[in-house]
Amino acid sequence: MNPFGDDDEDFQTSDTLDYNLEVSYRCAFMDENSFPSRLSRTEKEPTEEADDENEGQLPKFLEEIDQELSELVIERSTSE
Repeated sequence: MNPFGDDDEDFQTSDTLDYNLEVSYRCAFMDENSFPSRLSRTEKEPTEEADDENEGQLPKFLEEIDQELSELVIERSTSE
């Protein structure tokens, strides 16, 4: 998308728009194969016991998700 011509700023904007479009598409169609394995849908309702076991695990979970997403970006950029 280059409404004002081709220059460096347009390409940075285009990459951001492409990323947002891809994420929106994935969210709309909820295809489990297009998300990292940690973001799959849950099979059952969480219980209070599970909440106690997982307390304080959010930073670890977020780090793992960040790593998986980074690997997907690298994999995708090498395949293009």
